[in-house]
Amino acid sequence: MLLRKMLRDLKNNAAQFLAIFLMIFLGVFIFSGMTSIGQGMKQSSQDYYDETHLADAIVYSRFFTDQDYEQLKSSSGIETVTKRLQLDTTYESDSAVTLQLNVINSDALSGCHLVEGEAFDSHMDGVWLDSEFAEAHQIKTGDTINMTCQNNVLTKVVKGLVMQPEYLYAVKNNNEIIPDHERYGYAFMPEDAWSLGPVSYTQALLKTEGLSKNDLESRITEALPGRTTMLVMQEDIPSVAMFRNEINQMRAVGSVYPVVFLIIAILTTLTTMTRITADQRVQIGTLKALGIRNRKIRLHYLSFGFLVGGAGTILGVLTGPIFLPPLVFGFQKSMYTMPWWNSAVTPTVYAMAFLCFLICCCSCYGASRRQLKGAAAETLRPKAPKTSRHTAIEKSRFWKRLGFYSQWNIRDVLRNKLRSLITVFGIVGCMMLILCGLGMRDTVSNLADTMYGTLQTYETKVSLSEKCTDEQLKQLEKEKNHQFLDEAIVEIEKESGKGALALSVFDEGAYFTFQDEKGNMLSLPEDGAAITRKTAESEGLSIGDVIEWRSYGSLGWHTARIEEIIQTPLEQGVYMSRKAFEKSGESFEPTSFVTDQEAGKFSGEAYETVQSREDLIAALNSMLEMMNAIIFVMIGAAIILGLVVLYNLGALSFQEKMREMATLKVLGFHHKRLTKLLRRQTVWLSVVGIAAGIPCGYGLVAYMLLFMGDTLDMQPKIELWSYLFSSIGIFAISLFVVWLVSRKLKRIDMVSALKSVE
Repeated sequence: MLLRKMLRDLKNNAAQFLAIFLMIFLGVFIFSGMTSIGQGMKQSSQDYYDETHLADAIVYSRFFTDQDYEQLKSSSGIETVTKRLQLDTTYESDSAVTLQLNVINSDALSGCHLVEGEAFDSHMDGVWLDSEFAEAHQIKTGDTINMTCQNNVLTKVVKGLVMQPEYLYAVKNNNEIIPDHERYGYAFMPEDAWSLGPVSYTQALLKTEGLSKNDLESRITEALPGRTTMLVMQEDIPSVAMFRNEINQMRAVGSVYPVVFLIIAILTTLTTMTRITADQRVQIGTLKALGIRNRKIRLHYLSFGFLVGGAGTILGVLTGPIFLPPLVFGFQKSMYTMPWWNSAVTPTVYAMAFLCFLICCCSCYGASRRQLKGAAAETLRPKAPKTSRHTAIEKSRFWKRLGFYSQWNIRDVLRNKLRSLITVFGIVGCMMLILCGLGMRDTVSNLADTMYGTLQTYETKVSLSEKCTDEQLKQLEKEKNHQFLDEAIVEIEKESGKGALALSVFDEGAYFTFQDEKGNMLSLPEDGAAITRKTAESEGLSIGDVIEWRSYGSLGWHTARIEEIIQTPLEQGVYMSRKAFEKSGESFEPTSFVTDQEAGKFSGEAYETVQSREDLIAALNSMLEMMNAIIFVMIGAAIILGLVVLYNLGALSFQEKMREMATLKVLGFHHKRLTKLLRRQTVWLSVVGIAAGIPCGYGLVAYMLLFMGDTLDMQPKIELWSYLFSSIGIFAISLFVVWLVSRKLKRIDMVSALKSVE
């Protein structure tokens, strides 16, 4: 009997239970999907690191002797040491295409994942080529390639196509955001295949016994006294750090979005079950009079939560990790190169799903418990309507100035506070999610305008190669429309220890503009240094702090006081003027220059890379296009949220007000006037929800940007059209729901609606 009653109740309240199901399903779907993406990326990358034996640390120096390597091997806490020389070569004499060549004595550490061809052999003559670079240039195993380095041409046979974890995010420099596999790649060559004299190794790859960075620095100093070295731990390798930040972004999305859906699902369940049990008060009394125990009746109403909540959580857990990962991984694969992309469901997903299911059941239990408190005879009588009292606002002079529509709706809102709050919360969630999606798009779009329209106004940036002679450099310096830069990685020492930062030294010119966190323009100090805001936060530095730094390979340390903090979206690090740099005792040696001339004017061996402003903007736009899929999911989920919540609560509200609607119809209110009455309350609540959703949406964008990593420092930027689109969209959803609900006015059973309580 109770089973048939449950099925009948589900049928009669299909819209409300469908809304609860969709909210629970979407919440669990997004949480399980995004969590499985983050965990899958973490496990896949860790498996990748383990398979290739990614080094725990890399030590850089101008050169290493065999004795240096032996000294490092004999240090306590260091298990394995391998040698590596890393240098840039020109592929097939095309100065625009760089192939970074890695000469190694062994692949015991930081080896390669074989995609195609022969396994790496340290005694074989040939190279193992970046598989993405090979695909871009249609190179196959067995082909011969030419690499120009040190004014010599190396001709080698491609023995295999590989992937390597240090190139998981393969960009040539900080100016690039999207990897360009046509213009940049890498190759690995055994020491025995090197034919240009003795190999001058510049890197030592280490496997340690879990040593911290400070402990490892002490061991290196003891092993190589008086030597200038720079230590980079595994977690600080650019590709590793960038991918870790990407994982954190996925987890951030997975932790924020589902909360909105699940909270609304729980509140909607409580509201729906409270109304159903209140409407079925007489039925509950009848069941009690027939001898059915309270426990069995509670289980009956608990079964609604069990069935609807269970279906939503199970379906969400099953489908989220199946459908979301391929969509997101499609975007990730254009940024990162890994052998495999797998999703992984963690126990947290099951725990979260079970918690949601449990809360849904508890909501049903709590709603039914209220109607079971009295005796059967008492429950058989319909509950007397609440006695309404005039509120303070109804006693005010302002109240008398209001029209009937406003007075009626204000009364209804005050008498049904929970329902109104849930409606507002649903609109806030909808507005927040739509605005976040559009805001992320606006923020990335603004990045290009800010970076290459306000802060950097050059037309072309040219990196100088090692083949650039002094005469060529002097000729370039005579050009008045060139501004030169000296860019390098320097070692810094502060109270918390040593580290490596990017140093950019700017000659005089008009192509670069600097601004502080408030957007005020400033100049680089003639004494001391400036530091970007993102770097200052990550390194724990502020204005007035003093850092010690030295150039890579230099023995002497210099001190610099931080005079300014600069806000820039890209190219984080330390900034110095040429005057301040030369005052420290260093000589300014240009590594690149910027100009207002076209990129096509610069070709030849003197130039390593030539980047036009259009190319840099196009790379940012490519990232924006790849974000569209994720933005589409965010906006789609928000629209579903708005439709489901507003329709569900609108239908509940209509059923509660059916008697009042019937009374108004008897008093002569036509369909249009009743629709206007319903619409006004919806518009009010929508306005409140939109107003509250705007700061929430902005805050969510700011929160998401916290996980962009140390290389990007973007400020939330939401255009006016995004606010308008979001607001108009919410109003459109609200009015559409009013139209759907108002259609029920024509189907009101006037007899039953106006029937007095017996």
